[in-house]
Amino acid sequence: MDVTTDNFQDVLKELKSLIDKCDFISIDCEFTGLDEAPATAIGTLRSASSGMANYTGMTAEEELQSRYEKIKASTMFLVVQVAVLLSLCEFVNRVGQVGICVFTWNAQTRSFIATPYNFYVFPREFKGLDRRFLCQAKCMSFLSSNHMDFNKLIKSGISYLNKQEEEYLREGITTKETEFIAGIRETIAEFLADETRSILILPQYDSYHRMLIHRDLSETFDDCFKKENVTKNERTSSLGQTKAKIVESISNMAQKVEDKQIQAAIGFRHVIDHISSSKKGLSFSGGTRLDAVFRTVMHDPFKKPIISLQDGCDKYKNNAQLHEAGYDAYMTGCVLIRCI
Repeated sequence: MDVTTDNFQDVLKELKSLIDKCDFISIDCEFTGLDEAPATAIGTLRSASSGMANYTGMTAEEELQSRYEKIKASTMFLVVQVAVLLSLCEFVNRVGQVGICVFTWNAQTRSFIATPYNFYVFPREFKGLDRRFLCQAKCMSFLSSNHMDFNKLIKSGISYLNKQEEEYLREGITTKETEFIAGIRETIAEFLADETRSILILPQYDSYHRMLIHRDLSETFDDCFKKENVTKNERTSSLGQTKAKIVESISNMAQKVEDKQIQAAIGFRHVIDHISSSKKGLSFSGGTRLDAVFRTVMHDPFKKPIISLQDGCDKYKNNAQLHEAGYDAYMTGCVLIRCI
């Protein structure tokens, strides 16, 4: 199942329940790049030629850790697809696609049922936080050749905030913009406290400040804010009688709206947070030969236990979608189950 902004909230509720019941989780990501070399063709070549030499003399564990640290350090690339596979017996700053596949053990048939999710993840500008990221030509061409829908990614990709960004926003940093909005709210409070006035016509501002007003008031006063005017109704009359009380009520309303906006902006991190709190084991896919290993474990002597796809997941039943995060997470889970 492809997951975008259109169905994320519905899928999130379902997925949290599955995470709570699972035994292990398998994750796959698709990146816009892997090697954060100097932004020239020569720099990329030098980085590639020295890459293997860096692993000489390392144990297998040391090499894995070194490769992990290298990818972790490449913070300017975007993860465009993420896939997570939850195995039931009974990851974000660089991801564009994340794959999640849930494996449920059926005790009666003694088989696993796999339910894959394919998340499109893309950053959104939010209250001044506007990400910049790198793309590597080879990786972008690779994604395109494997049918990555970049229009879908940018238009409908799920947003996310990391914990530091969330904390920054919740601190309520004072800026010229926040001071301007506070002034507008005070003007509205004065109007609402004045029983002799029935309509407030706001001053004419430039397009940027009008955007700030609309973004704030259309959420806080959605039923009494029209164009550049504020009118009174039953809702506004319940805010209080004095200016101080009305300002307090408006601030509380705005805080609730802001909390809702931040929760929505956190987006895909809700999935990562729930996985983290579940304390379940994680399995990550990697390498370009996953498909070969997958084909191997589909035959003797690895044919047990039986693994079947959940009804409604026909996309992967008869059509391999190599290098799509959801399918790669499914393959990773199958390989792990068949090899243990």
